Amino acid sequence: MKNYRGLLNDPEVKRWYENLKAGSKITADVYLRRVGNFCKIHNTTPSGLATMPPRELENLLLDFTRSREGEGKFGGYIASILKAIRSWLAHNHRKLDVKIKIRGAQQTPSLKNERIRTKFGPARILLAGGERTRVASVLLAMQLTISRCNPSKFHVATPFLQASQF
Repeated sequence: MKNYRGLLNDPEVKRWYENLKAGSKITADVYLRRVGNFCKIHNTTPSGLATMPPRELENLLLDFTRSREGEGKFGGYIASILKAIRSWLAHNHRKLDVKIKIRGAQQTPSLKNERIRTKFGPARILLAGGERTRVASVLLAMQLTISRCNPSKFHVATPFLQASQF
């Protein structure tokens, strides 16, 4: 992020960034980084993008998209860069007339092998250990639960366990 803080010296970029930040600081930071990186790669500035002739801008974005696909970048990643650029252009009252198709824009390959949590997950984890491990885990969970609550409401003595006891 610090690499692109210099872009905020441009009052128009700062205005755009602050407007985004009013909704989400994370989104504002990501968009600033993406627009800044895009400009760095293409040897331009955000204001240069905003004032670029329409056909030249469309060609630049189309070429960028195809080159990233050729590099094997995921569609969702490319789409997120274009979304940040579109946000910057919209701030400058610019609209892209061309629809840029991106292969695999809706796919989420990083989540492909992700498992959905179930209520049986913690039990499976607990039962994977031996008897001593399970007892230690339950006692630790009880200690954490009681320490989060108001201890004066409980009359349960929670022994302090040392690791050497297991």
